[in-house]
Amino acid sequence: MEQTHAVKLYVYDLTKGLAAQMSMPLLGKHLDGVWHTSVVVFGREYFYGGGGIESCKPSGTILGQPNQVHEMGTTQVDYTIWLEYMGGLGCDEFSGERYNLFEHNCNTFSNEACQFLTGNSIPTFILNLPHEVMNTPIGAMMKGLIESLSSNPTGRVGGPTHRPIYDPVPLPNYPDPPPAKPSEVKPASESTAKPEQAQKSEPHPSTSDAQATASSEAAATNKGADSGHAQSSGATADVGSPVKDSSRVNLYYDSDDEYIDSLRQSAPPEPLRLKVFSGVDVTACVETIKKEMPEGVLTREEMELLMELKDCLRLEFLLEEPPSPVKSETFLVIGKLLNLAIGGIPSEVLHPLVDLLSMAFLSQDVIHTLCNNEDQTVMTFVSSSDCHPLQIQISVFRMLCNICTAYSGKHWLTQVRHWTLEDGSPQCNRDIVSRLVVSAILSGSDELCCAASALVYNLTRYTVSDDNAVEFSSALLQSLTSEAISEETAYYSLLALYGLMKCGEVMCLATVMGLDTARYAKISDRLGKLCADIDSVIG
Repeated sequence: MEQTHAVKLYVYDLTKGLAAQMSMPLLGKHLDGVWHTSVVVFGREYFYGGGGIESCKPSGTILGQPNQVHEMGTTQVDYTIWLEYMGGLGCDEFSGERYNLFEHNCNTFSNEACQFLTGNSIPTFILNLPHEVMNTPIGAMMKGLIESLSSNPTGRVGGPTHRPIYDPVPLPNYPDPPPAKPSEVKPASESTAKPEQAQKSEPHPSTSDAQATASSEAAATNKGADSGHAQSSGATADVGSPVKDSSRVNLYYDSDDEYIDSLRQSAPPEPLRLKVFSGVDVTACVETIKKEMPEGVLTREEMELLMELKDCLRLEFLLEEPPSPVKSETFLVIGKLLNLAIGGIPSEVLHPLVDLLSMAFLSQDVIHTLCNNEDQTVMTFVSSSDCHPLQIQISVFRMLCNICTAYSGKHWLTQVRHWTLEDGSPQCNRDIVSRLVVSAILSGSDELCCAASALVYNLTRYTVSDDNAVEFSSALLQSLTSEAISEETAYYSLLALYGLMKCGEVMCLATVMGLDTARYAKISDRLGKLCADIDSVIG
């Protein structure tokens, strides 16, 4: 039986009773308080402010004891997974620079964390109150007080946070060298401006000669990877072996705060460590849409917004911010076209439109917009993508691969929160993606199987649930028995399978189903190295 951990929501009144005393005469209704919240789990209190995600001992902030404590339920999430999750959120969606007092604050974080741990949302009176209060006279009076407290409730000095373009790799495998502590990390400009000048990492004194040699070879291989594919040593280092002992997470750190900081502030890995699809001719896509779009579907102004995409979606997304942002109105046009995907617009328009979306999702800001929008247009389209021609299905999987370039994007793809389709049937993103992945892997199309396997590989760089791991690996193992499978498809299928072996059931499944690594090891050097890694895990 898996161990469970209690999850609590601590609720503080930032006004220290002022709202309760003054709300009636000023607002005409009684307010109990203006709330700051935090999540207590694993014996620590986690909260979000202008300094990013931080933690302390329960009730250890300057706010003292909470006004209310809500029991949010229990979680079976492992402490190791929790810290990895915090590190991912801290370097993207909940970095300090994304903090907004009214729209993206401590309560937004608490709600996200509680849903991840227990599936339960925090009380609605907490989530809804800020908008009600800040539009009143008392909101203006208390604004300074609220900002001074809620931006940094611990009283710590929050330094600038680094939001990498690509997320940190999963938890390191001990006894490999620990990640550099925050004070030792080089600025982002040094680590990303000239990747070709990256220094080789020195082996840890406790690392064996064999490990040091393997580490050097992996670094050299990763350094020389071509733009389309991750090399075997570098890619398998991303996936890593299963972490067997979560109690050793803090082996090199004084507290989980330091470990979260190391994940949040560490230099981002090169984009090649994810399978990224960037080889899209944006101008050609836009011109094709203009040429093939049926009369009357879009207004002149809407068509002009689409035409502007060729100046916004550029390969520079891989290294720096785009020269000009994609306008919000453009997404409304794209959403309109996606809603017409079945029967409303021809595949000659839909195919380049999906390719444009793939390029758009190489921007973290665009992914952030997607993940924070309650509209389900994109996922509704994805859910029906298997009804479209093969090439569109392939493009959809490539788009999903690019969404994984941010932790928040991966989290969006695997959300279990339910929503309803127009026909009233309940859906959740994880179930949709799982169904499409399994269907694509077993479709018999080598190219579609390759794209779906690449998506699974990208997902394994984060945390994959055991249920999904078994489901994906069963399909992958079955596809690997095919006689007609290309080298690239075999590579990404095995790479995805290797990443899923963090789940012990997957290793057992590979043994029972008789995974024939010897067959693939002689096809290419990278497959040979990958198969050796797999054999070392499954014995």
